[in-house]
Amino acid sequence: MQNYAEGNNVFSRFGLTVKQTRIMFSIERLLVKEDISIEKDAVKKRLKLQWLNEWEKSIKDGLIALGLEVLSPNASVFLDRTQIINEIKKVNISSPENNTWYYLVMLEATLFIPYTPFNVNTNDKSELKEQIKAYKDLKYKRQTAFLEKLTEENHIMDKIYIKQFEKTYKNAISNAKGTKKKMWIITASIAVATALSFGIGSIFASSIATALVGSNFVGLSGAALANASLAFIGGGAIAAGGAGMAGGAAIIAGGAALLGGAVAGGAGGAVLAFSSSPEFTLSQAAKLEVVLREIILNAQKDVKFAQEVMKNMKSQIQELTQKLSELELEDKENKDVIKNLKKSIDYLTKVFKENNRFVSSFEEGTKATENTVKQLKAGE
Repeated sequence: MQNYAEGNNVFSRFGLTVKQTRIMFSIERLLVKEDISIEKDAVKKRLKLQWLNEWEKSIKDGLIALGLEVLSPNASVFLDRTQIINEIKKVNISSPENNTWYYLVMLEATLFIPYTPFNVNTNDKSELKEQIKAYKDLKYKRQTAFLEKLTEENHIMDKIYIKQFEKTYKNAISNAKGTKKKMWIITASIAVATALSFGIGSIFASSIATALVGSNFVGLSGAALANASLAFIGGGAIAAGGAGMAGGAAIIAGGAALLGGAVAGGAGGAVLAFSSSPEFTLSQAAKLEVVLREIILNAQKDVKFAQEVMKNMKSQIQELTQKLSELELEDKENKDVIKNLKKSIDYLTKVFKENNRFVSSFEEGTKATENTVKQLKAGE
């Protein structure tokens, strides 16, 4: 078992390089194409294709801005199935000691929900409302079997984690919202995407987009920046901002945007992002719970790194709570910001408590197992 906490930035383990990010978006593109291929309604099929074309353009803009090289203007930045499998093998061979990136890619692909609005005019919400109206009836058939087969072909991660990712994410959403009734992943994801679209599609679009992606999308501004930001966020990626990413990482995934310093602009950027959409905070918190439970602990048995993540999460909650107190003392003009920030902090606190209990239980269980093994060996 490898331990990456010592002497390394905690965000580096949540980071994906441009090549890894390309793999992730290529997989998501195939998921959408699979879904479109089984759509029987001609009108809905046309809308789905329209959405995919717009999404591809925004992802391409973002990847090129992050430094992905293309051979010609017409070259595709997306990989087909065979290319994906081969590229995964190449990337894994180059860093065999750390396969966390692959788990993160498959996690984001598992939770990916297409057909959410993102192509917006930053000064006009009417366009966004039209998109929501047009896309609201488009259903996405989850491609769990497709992802399981893809996982089997790479022999890096057991396919059982695909369904486990779904289950843990759904439970995390329900627990944080304080409700026992079922809340399906697709419902939560659409709520997040819609709320983010309204936030980034507002007069504060540039500020929010910059808070989420920093200055990484060089050459993009206005609607193009907002579209690329939303497309990346919807696909599970936030361009590395103030985290000082190591190892050439271009984006962070798996809910690490919640950890202190991950969002561009530090606490100020985090407040802007999290107070704009508690749903975004909820989604990120639920993903982080999946990473902690299923990847860091169950798959990798790395208690020390899990504790490091919890430390960073606690620090972020404290910073946001301090900022909330400052806003409440300033004036009453920040009612919406204060309300959203309170809800975001509430979600974060609930997820933190759940994770803290799980990490502690896992640690105790690990110690008990180690003691049992020692006793058995001593009795031989």
